[in-house]
Amino acid sequence: MLPDRKQLWWGLTGAVIVYIITVLGTSLVLTAKDNGRIPPNTFIAGIPVGGLPYEKAKEKLLAGISERIDNGVVFSSKDKNVSVARQDCHIGIDIEQSLARCQDEGWAGWQGMVIHSLSRAKRRDLLIVFTWNRGNLEQVIRKLSSEFDVPAKDARIIWRDDSLEYIPHENGRKVDQETTLRRLEQSLAAGKLGPVSIAFKTVYPRVKLDDIKTVKDTLGVYVTTFDPNQKARTNNLKLAAASIDGTIIMPDQVFSLNEALGPRSEKDGYQKAPVFANNRVVQDVGGGICQVATTLYNAVLQAGLEIIERRPHSRPISYAPLGLDATISSTAGTDMKFRNNTDFPVMISISVKDDKLIARIFGCQTYAGRKIRVETEKKEIQPRVVVKSDPALPEGSRVVKQAGKKGYLVKIYRVVSENGRDVEKTLLSEDYYRPTDMIILVGPNGSGEMK
Repeated sequence: MLPDRKQLWWGLTGAVIVYIITVLGTSLVLTAKDNGRIPPNTFIAGIPVGGLPYEKAKEKLLAGISERIDNGVVFSSKDKNVSVARQDCHIGIDIEQSLARCQDEGWAGWQGMVIHSLSRAKRRDLLIVFTWNRGNLEQVIRKLSSEFDVPAKDARIIWRDDSLEYIPHENGRKVDQETTLRRLEQSLAAGKLGPVSIAFKTVYPRVKLDDIKTVKDTLGVYVTTFDPNQKARTNNLKLAAASIDGTIIMPDQVFSLNEALGPRSEKDGYQKAPVFANNRVVQDVGGGICQVATTLYNAVLQAGLEIIERRPHSRPISYAPLGLDATISSTAGTDMKFRNNTDFPVMISISVKDDKLIARIFGCQTYAGRKIRVETEKKEIQPRVVVKSDPALPEGSRVVKQAGKKGYLVKIYRVVSENGRDVEKTLLSEDYYRPTDMIILVGPNGSGEMK
């Protein structure tokens, strides 16, 4: 029985050796036949190059590759896709390396020759080899951010029909540039131009709905009037009011009217209207905005908020009492600023209705018995009388060239009372309104002299 087993073993071994020799022999013949050519049934980026000599394969790739891959790099998110031309990304194609992969992934060594012979009928799909510069890709993704970024929206409050309406906040998103770049490079390394899924970071709003639920009480209100027939000035009032209406100021935050209003040019819709300049009334773009500053300033005083910056006009105005006006100028750097010195957010509501400009400050009234009022101390300053000789006038005559106007020294106090008793009195401002000289012209030999 042993001889039979031994004969069987030697028989099987001999058969295997014969098979291997046959396969190796065939492989050697086939490999020799394919020498200098791309392995059969090879495709690069879907282009058939198998069996072609190297140079012919190179020509075929160069001719057909653009059609296959030059649809651009596709960046995608849930709501949109953006394609960027490969050339704009400075992504190159390495034809030489792409063809070299055919051999690298081919038939090295005797094992490869065996596989070669067994796999000639099997299709091999290889990917193109891309080249790129990381810095260029970073620039592309930075530019793409504007396409995909979505700003967060603060929670808002609208004063409508004598009630407050609360609008919830919305989170935003910002492109995670580092992660997106990594995904793009991984795609290129795999021989693909995408689609590249954009990675995002969540952007949270400055003001959330829970932050403003305490804004429910009227802290201060002030109303000024204007002439709606002055169309340009009325237009400016409406634009300025709309740009700050609904602004929420968080605790300890400083509000700047100049910053909130932004540019005030004709391009922004503002028109020429009367303004004070060098103690004279002239026409300038944005005339009338000081009435917005004044109206808001007085509402802020009533609300008890801290005044950081405020300047009066050079002369009295018609729409507010002395000492209670406020002027602003983006060119001169004059601003009206206040700080929310409460523990809760406050909201500005300012609107135009008929001939009225109405400013309201809403917040959280923590003490029902607390009230604020403004007191004024005013001192008149008489104008100088200036007499000038004028030889052109008749002898002994006197003519008033300029009527004099009184000046004023005005002090403004804010008084806080609790349950009907004054508990605090603070000097807020001390303003000087310069008097205007009375100028009298006299003829020759007339009486009087310059005083």
